[in-house]
Amino acid sequence: MKYTFFVCDAAADQELMSVLENVSVGKKPELTYTTRPSYFAYLAEVSVDSLVIGVRSPEGELVGFGTVSVQERMWRGKKIRVGYLEHLRLRGEHRGQGLLSQAFTHLKQEKGRLRVDFFYTSLVAGNKQAEAILTRERKDYPRLTPMSEVETKLFVPRARRASLQVKRDRKAGINYVKKNCAEMDFFPTGLTEKNLDWFVAYRRNTVVGACAVWNQQSSKQVNIVNWGFPLTLLIRAFNLKAAITKSPKLPLRGELPIAFLTQVVVENTAVFEDLLATVETEYRCKVPFLIAGFATSDPLLKAFGARRCITYKSKLYKAEWEPTQTEVPKTLYPEVALL
Repeated sequence: MKYTFFVCDAAADQELMSVLENVSVGKKPELTYTTRPSYFAYLAEVSVDSLVIGVRSPEGELVGFGTVSVQERMWRGKKIRVGYLEHLRLRGEHRGQGLLSQAFTHLKQEKGRLRVDFFYTSLVAGNKQAEAILTRERKDYPRLTPMSEVETKLFVPRARRASLQVKRDRKAGINYVKKNCAEMDFFPTGLTEKNLDWFVAYRRNTVVGACAVWNQQSSKQVNIVNWGFPLTLLIRAFNLKAAITKSPKLPLRGELPIAFLTQVVVENTAVFEDLLATVETEYRCKVPFLIAGFATSDPLLKAFGARRCITYKSKLYKAEWEPTQTEVPKTLYPEVALL
């Protein structure tokens, strides 16, 4: 008997969530993801279309899967559809069987139904084993071309003072982002209308920047398996201080309550700093961590210089079976809430 590959539907929902929850990623910290109450409900939240390829063992058990979630993003002033290769998971005891190559063969056969301009994926920086496997040239493997390096910042929200007037305004935030994101390559337009908590910065009654906070806990959960050394010691110290100040604590294990900073469109870094200060003040008693991420070439990263952050680095790759000559822009807007 052989391993069998197939396109998953809602009937495999619980099995997909079981594999996702029990196969960890990263080392410091080591994480797992869950998508309670439904994996397909999560995909509907973050994409406009999707394709899930599953693999069953000779005994009929679902032992791995990979997903393509289709996103709408800006590219060279136009809205395009891109496919994100995500949640590549395989139970450890079934590795070394050549299943990844077979999975890519199956995906290559099915990818036409998605109608995307190109595919992309992300890898944790320093994961040399995964990078070596995915970047080698093999039959039916997509060719990976580096697109951008990304820095994700996890930071504790604190009360801060903003110079500009910043207030919650969903309509003004959406309008400003739609008007000003056209030249922001890889900006995810598909998120704009979602149920986000919008913040807008004003200078003399004129909007000069907007961003939103996206709490995904109702559809996607991040779980700590092990923080690793020395983060475990830092988390213990943080929780002692949190107990004194009656602030939210961080779990040593289990679900990590977090919210993402998303849809950031601003006039300059100073405006972003004021938006960030207001978001932190509003969320300091709601979540122990906020997450924001940008391409390493993005000047907005300077806003985190004075903040104590846990930095999580990753790389984006363009994935193509039939390579094109499309030049990758210098600065991308990757949106870590979708990675």
